[in-house]
Amino acid sequence: MLDGYHPPIEDDEDDEDDEDDEDDEDDDNIDKDKGDDREDRKYPNSSRPSSHDGDLTNAKKSRKAKAKADEEDVEHVCKGKDKSAWVDYDYTVFHTTGTLNAQAVRKLPKPGLEVLLPQTLPETEYDQDWSTDDETALQSSWQADPYRLDLIGYKDADIGKAFRRSLRFFGITPFELISERYDLVYGGNIGKIRDKWAPKFSLTLYHLIPHPLWGRDPRLLAIALQYTSILRNRDLRSWKLVRPNENPFFKIFEEVIKETKGQNLPIYNLHKQVRKRLKQQRTPSIFSLFLTALEEVVEVEARVDTTDKNGPVNVYTISRYDLESVQKALDGTAYMGIPSFLPTELIKEHMYNSSTDNPPLGPSALTTYIERALIAVRRHNAKTKNRNKRLGDQQQTEQEQPDATGGPNVNLEEVENTLHQRDEQIATLQQQLTENEEFSQQQLSEKDELLAQKDELLARKNEVLVQKDELLAEQTSSIAELKELLRHKDEEMSRRTRELAELGRLWDTRS
Repeated sequence: MLDGYHPPIEDDEDDEDDEDDEDDEDDDNIDKDKGDDREDRKYPNSSRPSSHDGDLTNAKKSRKAKAKADEEDVEHVCKGKDKSAWVDYDYTVFHTTGTLNAQAVRKLPKPGLEVLLPQTLPETEYDQDWSTDDETALQSSWQADPYRLDLIGYKDADIGKAFRRSLRFFGITPFELISERYDLVYGGNIGKIRDKWAPKFSLTLYHLIPHPLWGRDPRLLAIALQYTSILRNRDLRSWKLVRPNENPFFKIFEEVIKETKGQNLPIYNLHKQVRKRLKQQRTPSIFSLFLTALEEVVEVEARVDTTDKNGPVNVYTISRYDLESVQKALDGTAYMGIPSFLPTELIKEHMYNSSTDNPPLGPSALTTYIERALIAVRRHNAKTKNRNKRLGDQQQTEQEQPDATGGPNVNLEEVENTLHQRDEQIATLQQQLTENEEFSQQQLSEKDELLAQKDELLARKNEVLVQKDELLAEQTSSIAELKELLRHKDEEMSRRTRELAELGRLWDTRS
């Protein structure tokens, strides 16, 4: 999706003349931005004054200066809106597309589901970070969990919808999506079972999964949710962005994060620098447009900033509000007022509503696979801890016994990122393998169907031939009867001819 659609490059600054360009260069100063942002944060969730506005009492401010002030204000404001960018869009226009469905995304077969969520962990999954003893301990811990039955016993039907759709579109479960694997954790339930999703959380997620912006890549949705959580909590620590692909937007964002590490700058300030570099390279990005829309709809909840003094980032907490913010931002993503996507209401109700026949089918099967999914999430978390401990011990050993060649020590953070990327690649390959298996099965099904049609045609052909033979037999019989009739006629004619001849002779004799 990121490579398939390229909107026009959106100018973030007013470049009508050289004087404005000089002002933009001044805005690029990071230290100045930092001071401005601290001033801006005094007015959360509102159109607050900006340090770029100048003297607000000047009633004769030029149109250009007002436009620039408004634009800079929008750049820094992270406020909520009641409506999306296309207010009162004529939704009924799209009602004629009710025949569309998700047939372009092949259904997940039952064997594919067993590969993703096996009952018994395959031998290939055991390595130096996960042993059979670890698996036994995990299963025992899960069975002894006092909330086990509550965690798998969802009563709302929406969890099944989200579960099936996530497997079909992403090749992972929704519990894996909102987990430490993608640096996310669910935080919307204030009850005693904090890990259990509250009603309607899964329904909102169900609506977001098929959106074309993700391109069936769960990492892009995870990035959107991380960004939302960062905005809502005023988190100024370095973003734990794991680049999902080779798109220039993510490469540049990754560079900006490294360059500004430790400076505790707002995330939308970093995004602003990314947009400037994209503009210089003449490289448009629809995901950047989406994040800009997200900055406009997210309401800041935190009263103070979260900085490096609060410790490093572990995971980003996600609630239903974050999902709804992403949905509003998708509907609000636009260039010059023109929406970039169809509304999510249309997508969820008319284009991707055919998923009730996807596995797992039935409440009992759903509960079984939910349990397997939750165990898989716990397994991944435990395996990650084992790996970090092993790498930490290894790094400590190498520090105590440095290499004789004087080579550098292992950087734990870089190794973790590398392993994280490897896990993502494995997940992608696993998804591709599942898709290939589905495609092969579909081809076999189509071949069997063609053979069945061929057999049916041959049967019809034989039936026609039999009917033809019967018709020929009837015609032959009719011809034989006709010949016999003609023979009798000939004999009758011969007899009458002889009689006439005899009568003529007798007449002559008598005369």
